[in-house]
Amino acid sequence: MKTDQENGEKKLKNNQVIEKELETEGIIKPPDGGYGWIVVIGAFFANIIVDGVGFTIGDLLIPRWLEEFQGSQSSTALVTSILQGTYLLIGPVASALANNWGCHVVVVIGACLASAGFLLSALVPSLPILYITFGLISGSGFGFMFLTAIVIVSTYFDNNRALATGITVCGSGIGTMFFGYINPILLKLCNNNWRVYLSIASCFTFAVSLCGFIYKPLKPTEAQVKKVTKIATEYLEIKENEDINSNCGNDNNKKKYLTDGVEFERFSHKSKSFTNSFNSTRPFLSTLELHASKKQSRGSWSQHDIATAATKDSVAELNRPLSKVDIFYPGSMENIRQRSSSFHESIKKKPFSKSTNDLEEKPVLMVSSLVLSQENEYDDSGSISWKRNVLIAVKKILDPSLLKLISFIIFALSGFFTFFCFFVPYIYLGRQALSKGVPESQKNNLLVYLGLVNTIARVLCGYIADRPSVDALQVSNFAIIIGGIATCFVPFLSEYWMFVLYTIPFALGVACFSALRSVICVELYGIEKLTNAFGILLLFMGFAAISGAPFAGYIADLTGSMDYSWYIMGSIMVLSGVITIPIRKIVEWENKKNKKTTTDMESELEALKQEH
Repeated sequence: MKTDQENGEKKLKNNQVIEKELETEGIIKPPDGGYGWIVVIGAFFANIIVDGVGFTIGDLLIPRWLEEFQGSQSSTALVTSILQGTYLLIGPVASALANNWGCHVVVVIGACLASAGFLLSALVPSLPILYITFGLISGSGFGFMFLTAIVIVSTYFDNNRALATGITVCGSGIGTMFFGYINPILLKLCNNNWRVYLSIASCFTFAVSLCGFIYKPLKPTEAQVKKVTKIATEYLEIKENEDINSNCGNDNNKKKYLTDGVEFERFSHKSKSFTNSFNSTRPFLSTLELHASKKQSRGSWSQHDIATAATKDSVAELNRPLSKVDIFYPGSMENIRQRSSSFHESIKKKPFSKSTNDLEEKPVLMVSSLVLSQENEYDDSGSISWKRNVLIAVKKILDPSLLKLISFIIFALSGFFTFFCFFVPYIYLGRQALSKGVPESQKNNLLVYLGLVNTIARVLCGYIADRPSVDALQVSNFAIIIGGIATCFVPFLSEYWMFVLYTIPFALGVACFSALRSVICVELYGIEKLTNAFGILLLFMGFAAISGAPFAGYIADLTGSMDYSWYIMGSIMVLSGVITIPIRKIVEWENKKNKKTTTDMESELEALKQEH
């Protein structure tokens, strides 16, 4: 019995060494510079168009639509709100498609969708059709462009990611400034014809398709593949010579490469229990074994040929964007380790780690459970079902398990409340200023100031994201509460300078939340939950963006004034910051509760072992 245990421990240690070698050679290292800065320029340009057009177009077009279609404030505001909400809601789908096809393909699809939606919108005869063409079609395209800009920069950068991401997201504020200034000029050149303006906007969005030539996927070098193939061949030869029956009994040849820590079921092509079968402590070996099993099951191949083919597939899949748990994190992996206590706890629990420090020096072990190699469904012809891969990726991103945590529900509601108010000033602040006698020429500058403050705030948030000593949650809460209080006072603003002054706290509030939400997620729930948390938050924020501005318009229709809309929206924004003040204490309570439950279960298992 003792000999079997010693043999098992020896196998685990050998697997750990091989896993480390495979990851060291197989994981593509981000260049952290070089061509990556060209990628940053492309993502920066995409953000200028997406957020520049998305944040300013409502202020420009809603008054024209009200005049032409004679709709209510709420029904008219719903057009731009659907666009703004859809580009958040489509995020999980965009991520899954980018994971399967690559950012360079998805960004082109997004640019074409957005451009086509604007062109179709220029031809529509009624408001409801705009909900589809302008809102859903263009909004989906914006979502594809938005998500690929985030993913591609994280793919190219690790240590310098905070700087690269900071430059990229500054495109949001600069785009708001640019289009806030140029939109009135363009509309004037179009003889105040909004349909002609949309045709021009269509050209701007289509230009983002050029990013498809810039967003080049990282590929392993030939030397890298040869090294991994050599290690894989040696490993598979060892496995072939082992006593397979001791691991998997009389199982069939399709399970030939089953090893410690990998469930039997994962090698069955018809199995549906994919998501529970991936061994995240040894992702490369798990993926390699699966591909080797599939190659073997489809014919008589030599061990070297199997290793070569399996290595090619495994390296490609383990370097997919969503295979990185930190893909949505705006800082470097080094700062993740310092920020997240959950990260340290999860590392300590890994059975193959010699020490926490060893793994902290080797971030490639932080491979996401979203690696899709175990979920590739092969049909009779041996082709991969990409549709199934995309579907499983979306399900994984939107895994509802986090919603079992009270703390996360509070955090998600905070995101909902913030984005419920987010777009209201972008749409209605200019008209509020006009109602107070502010000239049209000065009113147009308010969007420019919102963009300017947003840009400065994003730079500050980039600094915070790279400084673990700064409490990102407190900074975000404070900024949101101040922005909400300022919004409550908008009805009392009477001079142009007052409206300019208001743009500072509001833009700071929404910029801090947008830029720091990933950092806060890592602090509270650990890096391994970031992709899942990010996906669910996108849904909450997307539905909020769709409903917020129309609700403000409905209150204005009901009362005949925007004053009550500002009071309500400001109060909701304050609530958004207040409810997350105790969230860290709630997370601590949840962790203690889970630890106690785990300890009790371990005690019960130990007692059962002693009985038998």
